Amino acid sequence: MTATVTGSLPAPRGQVTFCDATTAHCDGAAVFGVAQLTNGGTAAITRTLGVGHYSIQAVFTNTIDSDGSTSVPQAVTVTGAANYSSNTAIAAIGGIGNYTLTATVKAFGRPPATGTISFLDTTYSDGVVASAVLNPATLTTVFDPASESPIADSSAHFVVSADFNHDGIPDLAIANLAVNGTISVFIGNGDGSFHSPVNYSVGVNPQMLTVADVNGDGASDLIVANECAQPACTTSSVMVLLGNGDGSHDVPFTPMKWRSSAIISKPMFRKLPLWKSVEIRPPDKELDSNFDSVRPRLLI
Repeated sequence: MTATVTGSLPAPRGQVTFCDATTAHCDGAAVFGVAQLTNGGTAAITRTLGVGHYSIQAVFTNTIDSDGSTSVPQAVTVTGAANYSSNTAIAAIGGIGNYTLTATVKAFGRPPATGTISFLDTTYSDGVVASAVLNPATLTTVFDPASESPIADSSAHFVVSADFNHDGIPDLAIANLAVNGTISVFIGNGDGSFHSPVNYSVGVNPQMLTVADVNGDGASDLIVANECAQPACTTSSVMVLLGNGDGSHDVPFTPMKWRSSAIISKPMFRKLPLWKSVEIRPPDKELDSNFDSVRPRLLI
């Protein structure tokens, strides 16, 4: 999915969030992905979607340079694949001459299962005893544990998800709390399982992770906050692991450190110069007294 942000400004800066247009808010489970705008004014993500119908829109977050805006929703339909399986179970209550048979169908994917259930007598050449239409009022959503879940790691402290290798499948990065702290990156297989982790050494007791494209190359980078920069624990640190776009990351570097032992006993004040407020708006390119807007266009 590619969003193009256009307007009177030569090169808008910021992020585009790809959202489910049918939801009230663009957050949480409604977000398909977030991408940084390139110098050409485009932002793109790759995502493997499940079977179903989608309405997706691109939301450009307002910045100090540009007003935010939202694209027209784009309809997307994903059809079923041959390996999408279902499972049917049968239950019976009652006695001879007065049985009640109930069939339960478990299916994978976004759309609910529809159709007719046939009850067969396997002792008489699979003759049809009765049939019934699936009742939509009994539909429920369930979550099945992944084949390799849980990921066993006694030091796991914080986890984030992103597509580190641009294959449309979510991957995981886990901060491991230890004196010799590490970040473990698990590349997803798309079936709920993951490749063996690749570990990166960071500071002491990594506390939190986040994902961003800090150098604007289109690859997801990792930013980790460490409780301590070294075992003596005189400073805290933030480390950045630049992503290469293939699932790997460069050796982390430390752009900043803080002393953890500083204590301020009482507030300190000083006079600051007064500034007059100014309002910055996009230029009026057509000279029609209407300020021009910046709007994204979503292409899939």
